[in-house]
Amino acid sequence: MVALADLAEERARLDRELGRVWGGSGVRNLCLEGYWFHKPIKLGHPRGFSFKGLEEVAKTTTLLPNAGRMPLNKRNQPKEWSPNCIWVDRKRSIALNAIGLSGPGAKVVFEKLQKLRHRFQPSIMAIGTTLEERLAEMRLLMKLIVEHFSYEQVPIVQINVSCPNLEHGFDPINERIVETQNILDIVYEYGRFAVIKLSADFLPERVMEFAEHPALFGISGTNTIPFRMIIPWLPEDHECQIPWDELFGVGQPSPLRARGIDADGGLSGAPLKNLACLWIGRIRKAGFRRHLNGGGGILHPNDIESFRVAGVDSISLGSAAFLASAQVQPIIRYGNKILS
Repeated sequence: MVALADLAEERARLDRELGRVWGGSGVRNLCLEGYWFHKPIKLGHPRGFSFKGLEEVAKTTTLLPNAGRMPLNKRNQPKEWSPNCIWVDRKRSIALNAIGLSGPGAKVVFEKLQKLRHRFQPSIMAIGTTLEERLAEMRLLMKLIVEHFSYEQVPIVQINVSCPNLEHGFDPINERIVETQNILDIVYEYGRFAVIKLSADFLPERVMEFAEHPALFGISGTNTIPFRMIIPWLPEDHECQIPWDELFGVGQPSPLRARGIDADGGLSGAPLKNLACLWIGRIRKAGFRRHLNGGGGILHPNDIESFRVAGVDSISLGSAAFLASAQVQPIIRYGNKILS
């Protein structure tokens, strides 16, 4: 990384170069090769379904192989035609997933990504049961990144600290802040910048507790929302709370449970948009000045305007890839235009 005195200038340079529409982690699979089902989608939407112009972010990988809940074949494609750990309701533009970071481990993923010649953001997450274990994992993950990728190819690493399908057993705010601060110290030691991926359950104003860290490039949010979570910083009757009973029935369990999945999963799709924009707006109001990438419920180019008003520098394209496939290319083109 550049000298400490020049970090602000380097962040500004990277910000100018980055696209305004990022791939949500997982949109193009672990090694940015896409999924097998992208081919039939493209045949059905030859003009609209293309990832051209997308700032690429790889699917989150763990240090060691992790089975998760989605069986993969040798090419790291889903074995199941319709994975049981993903439930989709296209009529209401919602989905639940409990994939649980299935993957072959960072070394395998990075060796494949190493063949790329363009800039991208790897996404990593430590999954140990204690803070000490997770920080040790993070140090090894960063070591692998600098061994496999030059700074020019990977100046920014996306750090996922908010996967709803893993049980860390820590306090959702205080310990996550301590962990994030420690992770940023590690990223700084290895000479890269970090984008911290958060979910909207994180109290917006407390982002400021690590907002000025020299290794922080920015924040990306929101991740999926754990099934039936009441956002703790909003009144329970607030209009931006997820209407769980309306979506799934009063007191009804997650549809994933009926499939034999041992988790409720996290929600993505249309209901996240208003919550995500409110969360982003409060982060900006708190004084956050670094790059802010926002997503959740962006299923049409018109949805981008709400995020622009909220204060994003860029957006993430996620569930649109399977909930609104024909809108993928229009979203990318329009987002890159109005957020530039």
